[in-house]
Amino acid sequence: MLTQGKRLALNEMLYRNMEEKDREKDYLCFIGSPFENLDEVYDITKQAGYHIIDCELFRHKEVDTEEFCELIDLENHDGFAFVIPRSIPLSICIFLYNFADHSIVSTDSGYSSTEQYISSAGKAWAVIMTPEDFENVELEAGWDRSKLTRALSDYHWLHDTRYDQNDKNNHPLHIYSGEALRVVLALDTGWRESMRLVQQQDFDAVVKLWNPIRKSAAFRLNYEPWSNDPTIRFKLMNAQGDLFVAMAQGAPVQGESEPFRAAYALLEGLVGCAPFAGDGNMRNGNIMLFNILTWAKKWLDHNLTQGFLPIVVGKSEDEIRNLAKQLQHKLAALSSQ
Repeated sequence: MLTQGKRLALNEMLYRNMEEKDREKDYLCFIGSPFENLDEVYDITKQAGYHIIDCELFRHKEVDTEEFCELIDLENHDGFAFVIPRSIPLSICIFLYNFADHSIVSTDSGYSSTEQYISSAGKAWAVIMTPEDFENVELEAGWDRSKLTRALSDYHWLHDTRYDQNDKNNHPLHIYSGEALRVVLALDTGWRESMRLVQQQDFDAVVKLWNPIRKSAAFRLNYEPWSNDPTIRFKLMNAQGDLFVAMAQGAPVQGESEPFRAAYALLEGLVGCAPFAGDGNMRNGNIMLFNILTWAKKWLDHNLTQGFLPIVVGKSEDEIRNLAKQLQHKLAALSSQ
């Protein structure tokens, strides 16, 4: 069974790779798993949105690109994880070579700069091998192993103890899955970066950082699993506060015609969220919320006087003034704690 640290490292890599799928790449992310852990690795990989491809499917079979795409069901999945055996079938050898050399999905042995090819962009790509198979690999194409290694990067070896220090963090990530886990991993890797970007006033980058998860149900402060996890709520509140400030500054938001509308929706959630209970770090959470809402009050008051806010956020003036009153009451309650 994988340790918690290994599960965290694997999930983080898989979700990060999926978030970056629209970027053209010349490598596949590598997962080196002991044979006894393969079923667990497959389950985690599938939960992250990857279609598992057993490359024995291509043994003693030369397939053209069209048949290859049909066999892996290219059109119906966002990510692919190729389980590569010790002896790599010829079609997979050519696929890896074309991927590394031209960032394309192709099993054609020839390449022409004038031809149209399927780009590697738009999908997430990974390879799964056991350490023993990787060390003793043979390529049916007759090439040396460098033709394999040049197609791989972002190596994640799960057979030693390099990720086990993450167990010391004692965070129960194993209780989360699906969208909740996706948001937890994004928060764990992004909340400090978000703070740095706000300090640098790089608001476009803040929106870009959180845009992949901001519409997830698990990105809401009232998401039920977070009610008993103050650590996640703290990071989420920080992320939402940064995102609110960025959008309130007018940073463009993908899929939104008006950043103020998205900012206003975030503000409603921040005003309505429950304060932290307890001392120490939880008190720091309330101080953070107080600072966010203090800035938000100035923004809301200023834009109310301009007269255009009801139009751009799609709310009546009475609704906006009611939110302003709730905000004021929230500030008063937080300041008395």
